[in-house]
Amino acid sequence: MTIGKTPVAWRLLRYTVKPKPGSTKQERVLHAAGLHCRPETSTEEFAAVRRRHGKQGAMRKSPARFELPEHGEEATHVRDTRPGGRRYWREARDDETATHVKHEGGYVRQNEAVHFIIGFGPDEVNPEDPEQVAHAFEYTVALFRETMPGLQVHLVGQADGKGMTPDPTTGEVSGKFHVHAVANAVVYEDMDVEGRVWQTGSKMSGALTDIDSVRER
Repeated sequence: MTIGKTPVAWRLLRYTVKPKPGSTKQERVLHAAGLHCRPETSTEEFAAVRRRHGKQGAMRKSPARFELPEHGEEATHVRDTRPGGRRYWREARDDETATHVKHEGGYVRQNEAVHFIIGFGPDEVNPEDPEQVAHAFEYTVALFRETMPGLQVHLVGQADGKGMTPDPTTGEVSGKFHVHAVANAVVYEDMDVEGRVWQTGSKMSGALTDIDSVRER
Protein backbone atom coordinates (compact mmCIF):
# COMPACT_ATOMS: atom_id res chain seq x y z
CA MET A 1 0.00 0.00 0.00
CA THR A 2 1.10 3.53 -0.73
CA ILE A 3 -0.51 6.85 0.18
CA GLY A 4 -0.26 10.17 -1.63
CA LYS A 5 -2.15 13.47 -1.71
CA THR A 6 -3.25 15.80 -4.48
CA PRO A 7 -4.60 19.37 -4.58
CA VAL A 8 -6.62 18.58 -7.75
CA ALA A 9 -9.06 15.72 -7.21
CA TRP A 10 -10.72 15.63 -10.64
CA ARG A 11 -7.45 14.98 -12.45
CA LEU A 12 -6.64 11.97 -10.27
CA LEU A 13 -10.19 10.60 -10.50
CA ARG A 14 -10.05 10.84 -14.28
CA TYR A 15 -6.67 9.09 -14.36
CA THR A 16 -8.04 5.99 -12.62
CA VAL A 17 -10.55 5.30 -15.40
CA LYS A 18 -8.79 6.76 -18.45
CA PRO A 19 -7.15 4.30 -20.90
CA LYS A 20 -3.37 4.35 -20.58
CA PRO A 21 -1.54 5.48 -23.76
CA GLY A 22 0.30 2.63 -25.48
CA SER A 23 -1.36 -0.07 -23.41
CA THR A 24 -1.92 -3.38 -25.20
CA LYS A 25 -4.60 -4.47 -22.76
CA GLN A 26 -8.13 -4.33 -24.12
CA GLU A 27 -9.57 -3.43 -20.74
CA ARG A 28 -7.77 -1.45 -18.06
CA VAL A 29 -10.56 -1.04 -15.50
CA LEU A 30 -11.72 -4.41 -14.20
CA HIS A 31 -13.89 -3.27 -11.28
CA ALA A 32 -15.23 0.02 -9.93
CA ALA A 33 -17.16 0.93 -6.79
CA GLY A 34 -17.94 3.94 -4.63
CA LEU A 35 -18.47 4.51 -0.92
CA HIS A 36 -20.87 7.42 -0.32
CA CYS A 37 -20.61 8.18 -4.04
CA ARG A 38 -20.96 6.62 -7.48
CA PRO A 39 -17.77 6.02 -9.52
CA GLU A 40 -19.23 7.67 -12.62
CA THR A 41 -20.15 10.89 -10.77
CA SER A 42 -17.52 10.94 -8.01
CA THR A 43 -15.86 14.14 -9.30
CA GLU A 44 -19.08 16.14 -8.93
CA GLU A 45 -20.02 14.46 -5.64
CA PHE A 46 -16.60 15.10 -4.09
CA ALA A 47 -16.77 18.76 -5.07
CA ALA A 48 -20.30 19.11 -3.68
CA VAL A 49 -19.14 17.88 -0.26
CA ARG A 50 -16.17 20.26 -0.28
CA ARG A 51 -18.44 23.19 -1.18
CA ARG A 52 -20.90 22.22 1.55
CA HIS A 53 -18.17 22.55 4.16
CA GLY A 54 -16.38 25.57 2.70
CA LYS A 55 -13.33 23.58 1.56
CA GLN A 56 -13.65 23.91 -2.22
CA GLY A 57 -10.72 25.98 -3.49
CA ALA A 58 -9.44 26.50 0.06
CA MET A 59 -5.85 27.66 0.48
CA ARG A 60 -3.22 26.89 3.10
CA LYS A 61 0.20 28.26 3.93
CA SER A 62 2.98 25.88 2.96
CA PRO A 63 5.73 25.14 5.52
CA ALA A 64 8.87 27.26 5.62
CA ARG A 65 11.93 25.90 3.78
CA PHE A 66 15.45 25.95 5.20
CA GLU A 67 18.07 26.12 2.47
CA LEU A 68 21.73 26.92 1.97
CA PRO A 69 22.12 30.67 1.43
CA GLU A 70 22.33 31.97 -2.10
CA HIS A 71 24.54 34.89 -3.16
CA GLY A 72 23.65 37.92 -1.06
CA GLU A 73 21.79 35.93 1.62
CA GLU A 74 22.96 35.52 5.20
CA ALA A 75 22.49 32.24 7.06
CA THR A 76 20.39 32.54 10.21
CA HIS A 77 19.41 29.01 11.32
CA VAL A 78 20.95 25.69 12.39
CA ARG A 79 19.57 22.14 12.67
CA ASP A 80 19.31 20.81 16.23
CA THR A 81 18.09 17.65 17.96
CA ARG A 82 15.59 17.44 20.81
CA PRO A 83 16.16 15.00 23.74
CA GLY A 84 13.77 12.51 22.15
CA GLY A 85 15.79 12.46 18.94
CA ARG A 86 13.52 14.68 16.83
CA ARG A 87 15.33 17.10 14.53
CA TYR A 88 14.23 20.73 14.22
CA TRP A 89 15.38 24.14 12.98
CA ARG A 90 16.14 27.10 15.22
CA GLU A 91 17.86 30.46 15.00
CA ALA A 92 21.59 30.28 15.60
CA ARG A 93 22.93 31.73 18.84
CA ASP A 94 25.59 34.42 18.87
CA ASP A 95 28.31 31.84 19.58
CA GLU A 96 27.21 29.52 16.74
CA THR A 97 27.78 29.56 13.01
CA ALA A 98 24.49 29.58 11.14
CA THR A 99 24.29 27.24 8.16
CA HIS A 100 20.88 27.82 6.52
CA VAL A 101 18.48 30.62 5.69
CA LYS A 102 14.73 30.41 6.32
CA HIS A 103 12.39 31.00 3.38
CA GLU A 104 8.79 31.51 4.42
CA GLY A 105 6.23 29.34 2.67
CA GLY A 106 3.62 30.77 0.33
CA TYR A 107 -0.08 30.06 0.01
CA VAL A 108 -1.02 26.95 -1.96
CA ARG A 109 -4.20 25.05 -2.66
CA GLN A 110 -5.27 22.59 0.04
CA ASN A 111 -5.24 18.91 -0.85
CA GLU A 112 -8.59 17.80 -2.25
CA ALA A 113 -8.02 14.05 -2.24
CA VAL A 114 -5.93 11.29 -0.69
CA HIS A 115 -4.71 8.55 -3.05
CA PHE A 116 -4.29 5.00 -1.79
CA ILE A 117 -2.83 2.28 -4.03
CA ILE A 118 -3.26 -1.29 -2.80
CA GLY A 119 -1.22 -3.78 -4.82
CA PHE A 120 -1.44 -7.58 -4.84
CA GLY A 121 1.59 -9.67 -5.76
CA PRO A 122 1.24 -12.64 -8.12
CA ASP A 123 1.58 -14.94 -5.10
CA GLU A 124 -1.60 -13.34 -3.70
CA VAL A 125 -3.78 -12.71 -6.75
CA ASN A 126 -3.48 -14.17 -10.22
CA PRO A 127 -4.48 -11.25 -12.50
CA GLU A 128 -5.69 -13.74 -15.12
CA ASP A 129 -8.15 -15.36 -12.69
CA PRO A 130 -11.42 -13.34 -12.66
CA GLU A 131 -12.57 -14.93 -9.40
CA GLN A 132 -9.37 -14.05 -7.52
CA VAL A 133 -9.42 -10.52 -8.94
CA ALA A 134 -13.07 -10.01 -7.92
CA HIS A 135 -12.37 -11.32 -4.42
CA ALA A 136 -9.35 -9.00 -3.99
CA PHE A 137 -11.43 -6.01 -5.10
CA GLU A 138 -14.26 -6.91 -2.71
CA TYR A 139 -11.69 -7.21 0.07
CA THR A 140 -10.34 -3.72 -0.67
CA VAL A 141 -13.82 -2.17 -0.68
CA ALA A 142 -14.53 -3.86 2.66
CA LEU A 143 -11.21 -2.59 4.02
CA PHE A 144 -12.28 1.03 3.57
CA ARG A 145 -15.91 0.46 4.55
CA GLU A 146 -14.93 -1.14 7.86
CA THR A 147 -11.80 0.78 8.90
CA MET A 148 -12.71 4.29 7.64
CA PRO A 149 -16.51 4.20 7.21
CA GLY A 150 -17.01 7.96 7.12
CA LEU A 151 -14.91 8.56 4.01
CA GLN A 152 -16.19 9.19 0.51
CA VAL A 153 -14.11 6.83 -1.64
CA HIS A 154 -13.87 6.10 -5.38
CA LEU A 155 -12.31 2.67 -6.00
CA VAL A 156 -11.03 1.25 -9.29
CA GLY A 157 -9.38 -2.15 -9.77
CA GLN A 158 -6.80 -2.39 -12.55
CA ALA A 159 -4.54 -5.13 -13.94
CA ASP A 160 -1.76 -3.11 -15.56
CA GLY A 161 0.51 -2.83 -12.55
CA LYS A 162 4.29 -3.15 -12.91
CA GLY A 163 6.55 -5.86 -11.58
CA MET A 164 5.29 -9.09 -13.14
CA THR A 165 7.67 -11.66 -14.67
CA PRO A 166 7.23 -12.45 -18.41
CA ASP A 167 5.66 -15.82 -19.22
CA PRO A 168 8.58 -18.15 -20.13
CA THR A 169 6.62 -19.59 -23.07
CA THR A 170 4.94 -16.58 -24.64
CA GLY A 171 7.03 -13.75 -23.22
CA GLU A 172 3.85 -11.83 -22.39
CA VAL A 173 3.66 -9.82 -19.18
CA SER A 174 0.47 -9.60 -17.18
CA GLY A 175 0.18 -6.62 -14.87
CA LYS A 176 -0.28 -7.03 -11.13
CA PHE A 177 -3.80 -6.49 -9.94
CA HIS A 178 -4.05 -3.33 -7.85
CA VAL A 179 -6.72 -0.94 -6.64
CA HIS A 180 -6.70 2.86 -6.77
CA ALA A 181 -8.76 4.21 -3.87
CA VAL A 182 -9.26 7.97 -4.08
CA ALA A 183 -10.76 9.46 -0.91
CA ASN A 184 -12.23 12.93 -0.69
CA ALA A 185 -9.97 14.84 1.72
CA VAL A 186 -13.08 16.13 3.52
CA VAL A 187 -14.75 13.60 5.86
CA TYR A 188 -18.22 12.70 4.59
CA GLU A 189 -19.82 11.68 7.91
CA ASP A 190 -18.85 11.24 11.57
CA MET A 191 -16.75 8.18 12.37
CA ASP A 192 -14.61 6.76 15.17
CA VAL A 193 -11.10 5.68 14.16
CA GLU A 194 -8.66 4.43 16.81
CA GLY A 195 -10.67 6.13 19.56
CA ARG A 196 -10.81 9.52 17.86
CA VAL A 197 -14.06 10.90 16.46
CA TRP A 198 -13.67 12.48 13.04
CA GLN A 199 -16.50 14.92 12.43
CA THR A 200 -18.28 15.59 9.18
CA GLY A 201 -16.48 18.29 7.21
CA SER A 202 -13.09 17.86 8.90
CA LYS A 203 -9.93 17.31 6.85
CA MET A 204 -8.25 13.92 6.55
CA SER A 205 -5.02 13.73 8.54
CA GLY A 206 -3.32 11.76 11.30
CA ALA A 207 -4.48 8.14 11.55
CA LEU A 208 -6.40 8.50 8.28
CA THR A 209 -3.32 9.31 6.20
CA ASP A 210 -0.42 7.84 8.22
CA ILE A 211 0.78 4.81 6.26
CA ASP A 212 1.74 2.80 9.34
CA SER A 213 -1.63 3.38 11.05
CA VAL A 214 -3.58 2.44 7.92
CA ARG A 215 -1.51 -0.70 7.34
CA GLU A 216 -1.96 -1.81 10.94
CA ARG A 217 -5.75 -1.44 10.77
